[in-house]
Amino acid sequence: MAYVSFTGGADELPSLDKADIHGLAIAFKNLAGAILETDVARDGSTVSGRIGSQSDVWSGRAKEAYAREASLIKSAAHKAAGIEQFIHEKLENYNEAYSNTQNKIKKHQSDWDQAKSTYDNRMALVPKPGQAIDKNICYPKAEDVENELDSAQKRIAKAYNKDIRALDALAAATAVELKKKLEEFLPSSKTTGHNDADVRRNVGVAMFGDGGGFIATQTRVTDANRDADDAVKLLSDVDKNGNTRKESLDEFNSRYAKRLGTDPFLANAFAMKYGPGKIASFAANADRLDPDSAQRQAVGKALSAMGSGTMLATGSIPRDLDANSSDPHQRERVAMWNAWRSYGSTMEVKVEGENGKIIHKSLSEWQEGYLEQIKKIGRSSFDAKPFHNLGVYSSSTVKKESRGYVFLAQAWGLGACEHPELTFSREFVNGKHNVMHDLLKWDYEQKAQYSRNYLRDYKASGMHDTNDTKVSFTSYGKPPLGTWDPVANVLHGMDGDPQMNRTFLSSNVGIEGGNDQNVTKYLVGGRYKLSGGEIHYPDKGEHLGKIVYEVTSMPDARRHKENFTVLHEYIDGYKEAMDAGGFNRGQSRFGYSHSHLRRISGAILGPYMHDIAYQMQSSKADLLHYSEYPDRPGEYMLRVSAYDISRLKGLDGVLVDVSIDKQASKTMINHSMAQMHVDMVKNMRDRNYIGLKTTVASWTDTLETLTVAPQNANENMKKVLDQNNGYIQSLVSKGVSIVPFGNLVSITGLPDWRKAGTMLNINAGKDWGLPKILETMLPTSNAATAHYKVVDAHNGVALTMKSQFLAAASEANTWPSGAETPQQRWGAGAGEDNSPLNADGSLKPYVKMNSVAKSQYEDWMGSDQGLTSGQGKAFGEASKKIDDLLRTAEQSRKDATRDGH
Repeated sequence: MAYVSFTGGADELPSLDKADIHGLAIAFKNLAGAILETDVARDGSTVSGRIGSQSDVWSGRAKEAYAREASLIKSAAHKAAGIEQFIHEKLENYNEAYSNTQNKIKKHQSDWDQAKSTYDNRMALVPKPGQAIDKNICYPKAEDVENELDSAQKRIAKAYNKDIRALDALAAATAVELKKKLEEFLPSSKTTGHNDADVRRNVGVAMFGDGGGFIATQTRVTDANRDADDAVKLLSDVDKNGNTRKESLDEFNSRYAKRLGTDPFLANAFAMKYGPGKIASFAANADRLDPDSAQRQAVGKALSAMGSGTMLATGSIPRDLDANSSDPHQRERVAMWNAWRSYGSTMEVKVEGENGKIIHKSLSEWQEGYLEQIKKIGRSSFDAKPFHNLGVYSSSTVKKESRGYVFLAQAWGLGACEHPELTFSREFVNGKHNVMHDLLKWDYEQKAQYSRNYLRDYKASGMHDTNDTKVSFTSYGKPPLGTWDPVANVLHGMDGDPQMNRTFLSSNVGIEGGNDQNVTKYLVGGRYKLSGGEIHYPDKGEHLGKIVYEVTSMPDARRHKENFTVLHEYIDGYKEAMDAGGFNRGQSRFGYSHSHLRRISGAILGPYMHDIAYQMQSSKADLLHYSEYPDRPGEYMLRVSAYDISRLKGLDGVLVDVSIDKQASKTMINHSMAQMHVDMVKNMRDRNYIGLKTTVASWTDTLETLTVAPQNANENMKKVLDQNNGYIQSLVSKGVSIVPFGNLVSITGLPDWRKAGTMLNINAGKDWGLPKILETMLPTSNAATAHYKVVDAHNGVALTMKSQFLAAASEANTWPSGAETPQQRWGAGAGEDNSPLNADGSLKPYVKMNSVAKSQYEDWMGSDQGLTSGQGKAFGEASKKIDDLLRTAEQSRKDATRDGH
């Protein structure tokens, strides 16, 4: 509205525009009435009226479905009618205020006119220049008349503005209420579009797309098909090199990148129009772009969208759907997926056959065909269009050749990273037409090597005029996820469904020619060995370890035999990789380059240390990887043969290599200690002294493997370092006049006159002595230092076993009751603090005894009166084994120091 300031004599106030607000309100009211008069709005849920006339035709589930769809329309109609009635009421209210304001403006205009008339009359009485003045008449002054008009107009303008502001405030409030109500019915975020048709489709989705019936699905399908056409059109806008133009690529990413990974309707519609062959070609053409360019970044985003779209199109369902969520966005997602499930189970897909004939298939049938199409494209070659002038030869033409799986897996991996809530579907991984086993078989055929898939073809003019020369070529670009390896890339989308992966990891690859092997073994060690130790997972094995851990750590893992196949093959594959890669400075190259897998291995093996420990003493040659627990029906334990034990123990064993990682070692030791404690307590309570002896022997052997053996491996590493340093010392001593020490090693930490940055020579070291300088800079005593750690670890095992035994005995609460009192056993003056017993004669927990009480308790346990003769004997035998460990450790210490004391 227009506001009025002092106008200095303006003739007329601004008036309100004529507006048929009442007519508009009546139109909305009539529209609401018309909607409510329709048959579907009146009787939708009962299938009556004209709709109901179909009752004789529709029956059973069809009639129910028809009624549901009619009910859905009825609900939307009533909702729309309710909004229109609401709009009518608000508009009528505003119309009344508008009319009242118009009347008030007329009154203000009348006052304005009166003030102007008074002004004119008064000014007529003001004497004109040269006019004769009658002294008996009091003439008004022009200045006073002007002031009177100003005052009147200010008062009228103030009243006018007050009324206009009130009307504006009501208009603003009405607009907000109308917008809010309309936003509830048709959210603006869902109903915008590029053109009128686009807006109409989006309005349809907003009104009907959240249901689970035919209308909801058909509305979304129609919308998705049109959007998919538009997406393909944008991607098809290419330059002379076959790359999508940057502007079109940005538009594609803006409109569809996010939706392809979240909207199954769009993902499937897009997959039907832009198949795996086009995705592979898109990646191949774009692959030669500068990896740091904006164009390449946009390509990566588009590839990610295509990858996540492929996951949805092949059956993936987000893991984070929550039907009970209070979040409106989450509820919308659930509604969309409900509509999709309805579509997937009932709708048909039209596809074009080889002869151009339209074929009707179910969605699942189409997905099966799509998976077969992926496998065909995965094994096909894709050559990027040539590009020139890389600076090698002016006439060179570079052509990069690869297989489809390399490019497709890049898209899948990127999509999985962008949408961690997605996991490849069970059809994709394990189904009859699955892709994963075919990918692994193809990977085996490639010997798990991919650098050789990138070739440079050129004819060097003037050098080889008649022959084409083909040489090895590393890609101009860099792989988006750090590797061209499709198996490594696809692992990004494998976690999140442990039941699916249990089936997958316990299956065989399907390699022909008698070379087949288990999937777990192949992923861990088989392909590493096949590549000659060249292939490395760029994430250091993290995703592979995570997938295996999810399977083996499930709450019901021990109820599934397949779980133990996975565990056994994991150990076998890890050892195979260790042997294939060899060792460097006491640790396997495989473990070193796959440090994350090594760390996760501790969590994988930890819960099964009990199974391994007891077979350290009694393993047998056995083809089965599991056996049933004797006292736990339906649960199984891991079986390891004598051959397997040899691959677990020793300096080149799996447990030793895994234990080099401190976190993995800690995890396995913690599991071992907890399981050992339970075993000891149970055997003591059951008076099972043979079992107690077995427990001590088994867990001693296991803890030695987890603690002492890795330190021995560390000692072995240090021996190699000593040899290297000794060799360098020899060279320095022989060529000391020409070799500056500072160029050989870091000299930080040496005496002041030899600080880092000083160029050392023979003259600078005269006073200190060359041998001492060399030994400080290049020590050859690393092995001796490491040996002390071995001894410490050995002592630690012995002392741990001893304390665990005593703690278990106290927890078993087998303290005998008899005539003897605690005071008689340990002396009346010992005092309660220094006694293993409480005042009432009950045994204290071992961990709460002080050193004096522990000593007394230990002495009594080893005496003839300790507990019962059987348990006392068991403790004596256990103590002897522990003491033997301590003596062996002490002798090792003497040998290391060579002092004989």
